[in-house]
Amino acid sequence: MVRQKIQIKKIENLTARQVTFSKRRRGLFKKAQELSTLCDAEIAIIIFSATGKLFDFSSSSMKKLIERYNQQPQSCDNLRQSSEWENNNHAMLSKELVDKTRELRQLNGEELQGLCLDDLMKLEKMVEGGLGRVVKTKNDRFIKDISTLKKKEIELREENAWLKQRGAAAAKSEGRRNGNEQGNSSDHSVTCPSSSDTSLKLGVGPSAGAQIRRSAPAQIGAQITVAQVPVICTTSRRSQFCAPASAHEARPSRTRICSVLAPCHAGDAT
Repeated sequence: MVRQKIQIKKIENLTARQVTFSKRRRGLFKKAQELSTLCDAEIAIIIFSATGKLFDFSSSSMKKLIERYNQQPQSCDNLRQSSEWENNNHAMLSKELVDKTRELRQLNGEELQGLCLDDLMKLEKMVEGGLGRVVKTKNDRFIKDISTLKKKEIELREENAWLKQRGAAAAKSEGRRNGNEQGNSSDHSVTCPSSSDTSLKLGVGPSAGAQIRRSAPAQIGAQITVAQVPVICTTSRRSQFCAPASAHEARPSRTRICSVLAPCHAGDAT
């Protein structure tokens, strides 16, 4: 069976109207209870029937809810008063901003036509006072900057003196090292600074050979003198050697005198 849609209008039948009222009232209270439970809301319902009978529902205390309801207009009034105070405050601040802006322009020398003599004298005193404060601040800043520069100058002088001392010590150490290197190189030079002559003996055997004498004079360069010593070159079956010739052993027919710098060979014998 299809449920018919009921038209929302006044029920003319009194009995049917009473039955519908009872059903709808219980359904409304049930829905209010569910809404209060699900959404944690405070709900109050007051119903008067057509016969004047009172029906009510409240999720908490009906009295507290009614008092809270009665306080709502007062809150609205307070909100309205707060809004009016904010508007007045905004107007006052706007006027003060306009006055300060005009005063600042007058301090800069603008908009002076509408001022009387007293206002001009007052403005002059304000400008002089501000100028004095500016000059004082500028002088204090100059003194502070000069003091800072003097401290920096002292630090730079101390650092410069320290660098000079370090450079002098490094130069002294470098000179000492160069002197030691020059001394070592002079010890290993070819020219020997000795007062005695150096002689080099060349030859075969302990008594054979010639003497090369090197004299070391004071001037640069040593003279080498070769002393010619008569040497007799003889040939034997097993060995050959050169021996110094004496006056008694010199035989021009079988030997000849060799230079001390030339080697002796077996083929040189005549």
